[in-house]
Amino acid sequence: MTHWQVTQGGSSDSSTDEESSAKKSKTLTRKELEEKGLDEWKPLTPTFEEDVRQFWARLSTGTSAWPLIRPVEAFERQRAHAQAWAQSWRRDEGPDSLSHLTKKQKRAIMHKLQHCCIETDFDTLMERLPLFMQLNVSGMLLECLLWTEAVNTFATHEFQYLDGKISSDDTEGDRTFHLRLEHIYKRFYETNPTLAAVWRADFHRLSLPYDRTQSRDLSLGKYHRARRDELIESTVDRFLSDELILALMGPVSEELVPDRREELQLAFYIIEDWMFGKLYSSTGHIEYKWLKDLPRTFSVKEKMTAHQLHFLHGKDNTRLDGHEIIMVTCPSPVIKWLMGKNGRLMDLPVAPQVLVMDDGKNKLVYKNNTLMWDPEE
Repeated sequence: MTHWQVTQGGSSDSSTDEESSAKKSKTLTRKELEEKGLDEWKPLTPTFEEDVRQFWARLSTGTSAWPLIRPVEAFERQRAHAQAWAQSWRRDEGPDSLSHLTKKQKRAIMHKLQHCCIETDFDTLMERLPLFMQLNVSGMLLECLLWTEAVNTFATHEFQYLDGKISSDDTEGDRTFHLRLEHIYKRFYETNPTLAAVWRADFHRLSLPYDRTQSRDLSLGKYHRARRDELIESTVDRFLSDELILALMGPVSEELVPDRREELQLAFYIIEDWMFGKLYSSTGHIEYKWLKDLPRTFSVKEKMTAHQLHFLHGKDNTRLDGHEIIMVTCPSPVIKWLMGKNGRLMDLPVAPQVLVMDDGKNKLVYKNNTLMWDPEE
């Protein structure tokens, strides 16, 4: 739903915890909008007329209680939290920050990154990175691995929060139930992509209501919300127990270990909540685009986004045009077969990938577990 901001004082008391929480976050329910009237509110974005038109269009189809997806802007918060965690808890920067890695660990890291990195050899990758990325490479790799874990857990298996129980007396459920649903959804999509996309969105809407404008009974949504929280916690535990992740993170005192876990849990929570609370309630087929979905070279005109450590901004924003793309640190969510105006079908990239290119600038050479200045520079 569109986010609105109060321009006049006064508000009504909420009758439920969900409505109270929505008010604090400045996200209004359909009921609150009807009580206040649109004249008392102004949108936080300049597209007021378009927002109002979409609001009433969604109201007439019974889907107005579910949030609208705003391309690019919607993904910034998730991307920022993931990057902040990775940079906060990486190993200290410096030429020897990853000199402790064994050849086996390097191979294992590159295996985990095979979907987002053009190189298969760790030392070769290091040689191709520009100076600031080589000095901060542990944070960049943590960022890649965090997004890989999030997509594999919350997107590849989007029905994983279901318990697969056949009755209220069933205490065990079926842990493979989500895999069966994934299979039948793929068959639906092969048969009729448009109807399959509607089925998937409605399935999540029925399973995950969190507001009384979405459902009269919120018990099922709360139950699945609890299961999703458990899934986030298990994902955090698995991520922090991985020896490769620990090798990329800097040593911390015992007092800071809970902070590191809490901040990671928040990063995963923000990503997961956006996926299930907004993205999956959209009528479309969801895909995440990695390296294989990109052209070989970078181009600003193609609305590609360079990693911030390339310092690509201002008049210099075309400096990397034509340079080879060597890594994707954050994938692009794409809604396919989204129902658009006049019932047309389209692809909607929610946000571009964050890319790392062969910069050819300020190079270091990585040899024998040690970073050295390139003598040709």
